[in-house]
Amino acid sequence: MTKRKKIIIWTIVAVLIVGGIVIASLNGKPKVEYNTATALMGDLTQTVSETGTIKPEKELDLNFAAAGRIAVVNVKIGDTVTGGTVLAELDKSDLLIKLKEAQARLSIARAQLSKLVSGASTEDKAVAQANYESALKDLETTDVKTQEAVNQAEKDSQNINNSSSKAVSQARTTLDNAKKTYQKAIDNKQNSLITSLQNKLPVASTGLDAINRYLLDVDISGSFSKKNSSYLALTNTTYNSAKNLLNLAQSDVPTAANTEVSYQRAISALNESLRALTYCFSALESSIDSPNFTQTEIDAAKATISAQQTAVSAAITTLEANKQAWDDAVIAYETNVNAASAALDEAITKTANALTNALSNREQLMSAAQSRLSVAKAQLNKTLAKARVEDVMLEQGQVRQAEANVDLINNQISNNRIIAPNDGVITKIAYQAGEQAVPGQAVIGMIANNNFSIEIDVSETDIAKVKIGNKASVYLDAFGEDVEFEALVNFVEPAETIIQGVTYYKVKISFTPSGEREIKSGMTATAKIITDSRQNIVMIPARAVIEQANIKIVKTLKDQVVKENQVQLGMSGDNGLVEVISGIASGEEVITSTKSTTK
Repeated sequence: MTKRKKIIIWTIVAVLIVGGIVIASLNGKPKVEYNTATALMGDLTQTVSETGTIKPEKELDLNFAAAGRIAVVNVKIGDTVTGGTVLAELDKSDLLIKLKEAQARLSIARAQLSKLVSGASTEDKAVAQANYESALKDLETTDVKTQEAVNQAEKDSQNINNSSSKAVSQARTTLDNAKKTYQKAIDNKQNSLITSLQNKLPVASTGLDAINRYLLDVDISGSFSKKNSSYLALTNTTYNSAKNLLNLAQSDVPTAANTEVSYQRAISALNESLRALTYCFSALESSIDSPNFTQTEIDAAKATISAQQTAVSAAITTLEANKQAWDDAVIAYETNVNAASAALDEAITKTANALTNALSNREQLMSAAQSRLSVAKAQLNKTLAKARVEDVMLEQGQVRQAEANVDLINNQISNNRIIAPNDGVITKIAYQAGEQAVPGQAVIGMIANNNFSIEIDVSETDIAKVKIGNKASVYLDAFGEDVEFEALVNFVEPAETIIQGVTYYKVKISFTPSGEREIKSGMTATAKIITDSRQNIVMIPARAVIEQANIKIVKTLKDQVVKENQVQLGMSGDNGLVEVISGIASGEEVITSTKSTTK
């Protein structure tokens, strides 16, 4: 065979091998198989089973399972009692209150379940229907009103320039009125100032004339201002200055056009005249008494100048007040006209933006109204709809949980009693009514008729479940598993016992065997203690429960579809079963395990 043929043959073989591997891998795709169990409705029992030996009991020491104050002791030493008789009780007033509360919660849970199953009342349906119709009407009203607002905004926006917009028109009118009103006030104040200028400027002239008479009187020149000649010089200087300013002020007639200039000239002339009068008065005070200018004449001259000072000063005050009133009127005009102008600008802006705002407001109000309608519709549908299976399961779980709480409190009340486990005679009473009992300490002693007990060791993982008074079933190896004896737990040792490094607690169980069978000490016995029970509950295998982040999950399988269910669990019972309070319904298939196979 040639080398070329060998290469071709080996190539074909390699292709066949690779193809076979690919086909095998495709055919070997893993398939998941589920092992399931059916969630059942029934009764669940929790038991603790241990093996021990029979011992004869000369005397039974009976004690309470809980601590508390003893309320009553029903027997005395020497009394003959029958099995099941209540020998003593602890005060249970607090527990009775708790029981009433638990029973009330149970009644509420049952009522809520009944209400859910029965559906909404006629009144509730009527209210839901009315709420829906009200929300629908509200939506329709909102639609109409907001559309009207949008239409008006469109109209106003189109009419801004021709002042047809009501808001803009009002703002323009307000601006025009402000201009007219405050301009009139300006004109009035300006006219008052012009009148004052015309009336008060001659006062300066009168004052200067008075000064001039003394300056030109040569007869008094020898006495006038002789004590201080500087006042005479200042009087001459300021008189001439005031005269010039007065001539300037009198050179034009005050009008609306030159009011400001006329005021400044007049006020300057008056102020300078007042200075001249002040210096003249000082010059007169510096004058000396002489035949030509006696003291009486000096005093008369001073009175004249003083009167002129008062008149000029009053004229200045009047002019300044009128000028201030005019200035205030101008400021008031600017302030109010500016405000009205700003209001007009704002009205124009608002009108221009009104359409956008109206559309936005319509959108928001319509959205809110539609949301209210949706909520009312959903509430109506919910009111009219039948209860969901999940909701019924949840309420059923609440009922079972409330029932369990009632059972728990009843169990606590039961633990507050000492019950005679068998027929017998009372031999000892260690406590009296009113005293405080301690768990594990004997309260009453009795000798049972034909009395035997079984002593067993219960591990620490189970001891919390066992209570004094728990019923038990006893099976003796000597008679086989078909023969059952009834028994009661009468003692739980509070101290531990270590056996090969494991912690146990000793428990004594008393029973009265039938006279038909001869019981002997040392026989091996198996005791099954009933620690708790539930009736008519949903139960599943505990191995179906998965815990994820402190949440308990159970997977269910329906039509090959896997669903995760969050569950609330109750009591763990025998045979690996556990109570489901909510999350799983009776009849559902729960996944207990999975495995992968190839096709």
